[in-house]
Amino acid sequence: IKKDRLSQRLTYEFEGKEYIKEKEGIDSRSDRDENSFRLGYMNSRQKSYQFNITGYAEANRRNGNHYQNVRYSDGQTFLSQNTIDNSQKSYYLDLYYNREFDEHNEALINITATYYDSRLLSAYSETEHNTGTEYFKSYSDITSRKPSLIAETQYSHSMKIGTLSLGVRDYLQYNLQNITTEGTTDRESYTLSNRIDLFGDLSGHLNKKLYYKASLGVEHSYFRVEDTKTFSSFYLHPRISLRYLFANNMQVFAFYRLNTVSPTVSMLSQTPVWIDNKYVYQGNPDLRPYLNSLFLVGGILLSAPLHPRYEPDILQLAERYFTLFRKRR
Repeated sequence: IKKDRLSQRLTYEFEGKEYIKEKEGIDSRSDRDENSFRLGYMNSRQKSYQFNITGYAEANRRNGNHYQNVRYSDGQTFLSQNTIDNSQKSYYLDLYYNREFDEHNEALINITATYYDSRLLSAYSETEHNTGTEYFKSYSDITSRKPSLIAETQYSHSMKIGTLSLGVRDYLQYNLQNITTEGTTDRESYTLSNRIDLFGDLSGHLNKKLYYKASLGVEHSYFRVEDTKTFSSFYLHPRISLRYLFANNMQVFAFYRLNTVSPTVSMLSQTPVWIDNKYVYQGNPDLRPYLNSLFLVGGILLSAPLHPRYEPDILQLAERYFTLFRKRR
């Protein structure tokens, strides 16, 4: 249990009129509870096989009761109260089997099942300072349940120029959301998506200086929104990564990726959720999957030598860069 302050500045438009409000935080109580459990088993034989099974469960809960002094641009002042009770549960089961046939050939099967269950209770009110009259009140109860299954099988063959891998990956996800808001009845929304990806990877190095990895995937994407809209499309997913070692502690890299992004059930829901007074969130049911590309060039320079096979997590570096860029803006 702790106390914190939540200060905000909101600018938004409602019914053609712009609203600006300043919120000065007041010491308020908040509480967080986190629990997790992991259990695994592994069995392996050198140059033969490896079998892993891992189970994981996590339960988190966060609640708070934040008070703020609110001032609108027209000079009106209010006392706001924002009560949040957010609970999340997630379960995870992973099966992995790798079989090495000889020094050049191996195959693997990996199956991952997850289940995510969450509930967000939120209440917000504004009371006039002078009279104590309640000016605005909203309430929302949002529950989400999201089971998913990822199955992958892959075959790899080692050659002089590198390692060639061929495989199939299937990603199935169902997302069910139920929303109850102030003065409305329950509304249930769901999405169903399935992506099947046939891919080939080639990775290796030249003269232990230039390391490369190129992959090409052909994806069939199926996306369904309740019983109203269905999308079915084929996409090409190229991915290229290059690294060049100038010295033991310095390397440069270039990375390009193209993938598909599907809208979430919250983005598609037509049920309006009042986040604040005259600040309403409502999804767009006409959204559809889209292509997202990422191109990144950079380098790493360290005081200590790098292992030649060290490959930076380029996606993590990109996320750090864009986070820093947003903060500076």
